[in-house]
Amino acid sequence: MIRDKRLYRDTKGKTFEDFCQERFGITRVHADRRISFAGLIENLKPMGPKNLPARERQARPLTALPTPELQAEAWSNAQSAAGKDQPSAKDLRPRGLKNLPATERQARHADRRISFVSLIENLKPLGFKNLPATERQARHADRRISFAGLIENLKPMGPKNLPATERQARHADRRISFAGLIENLKPMGPKNLPARERQARPLTALPTPELQAEAWSNAQSAAGKDQPSAKEFGANWHQKSTSN
Repeated sequence: MIRDKRLYRDTKGKTFEDFCQERFGITRVHADRRISFAGLIENLKPMGPKNLPARERQARPLTALPTPELQAEAWSNAQSAAGKDQPSAKDLRPRGLKNLPATERQARHADRRISFVSLIENLKPLGFKNLPATERQARHADRRISFAGLIENLKPMGPKNLPATERQARHADRRISFAGLIENLKPMGPKNLPARERQARPLTALPTPELQAEAWSNAQSAAGKDQPSAKEFGANWHQKSTSN
C-alpha cells in the first residue's frame, strides 16, 4: 500500500502528489479516487463479477459510504431501480439528495438553525419578549452562560488568575485540549505530533485517543506529509482506502 504506508518516500523523500505525477502522470486527487475505487471493488466482490461497477466515475458516490454493507446495498438498489447491471452515477443518487447540504459549511449552518429552533422551544415559558431574536444572538448568549459557569468553577484560583474575557477563556480551553491531545499522541513519536493547536483542532473533537491517533495517521497518509493542515482532514477522517 504505497500511499498508506508512505512508501513513496523512498524516492528522494517526495510527497505522494509528486510521486503520482512523476510515476503515473496523474494528480493526487485522481490517484485517491482510483485507490477508493479499488477498495470498493474489493468490498463488492462477493456480489459476483457481473455485478461489479465497470468505471470509477460511475461508482464514485458509493465510495462516500462508510461500510461495505452499505456500499453493496446502495449498488444493488441502484441496479434494481435502473433495471440494469451497470447503473450510472446519477442512478446512485438518492431521491432526497436535493434536500441535503452540498457543503460542510452549509451543513454546519443547518445544524445551527436546528439548535436555534430547539432553544426557542425550550425558552418559550420565559415569554416572547425574553427570547433571542436571531440564531447569532442565541449563540452569543450561550457563550456568555458558559463563560459565567467557567468563572464560577475557577473562583478558587483567585481573581488575579481568572480569564478577563470570554474569548480569552475559549483560547485557554483550546490550549488545554491541545495539550491533552499531544499527550494522547505521544506514542506515535515526536516527529508525528501536530505542531500547532489550530492545525489539530478537529482531532480534539474525537472522543478517544485511539480515534485521534487513527485520524491523524490517516490525514498524514492522505496529505503525503507529516504535518497536514486542518483543511486536509477533509470529510473522511475514518475511512481507510487500499492501494495496490
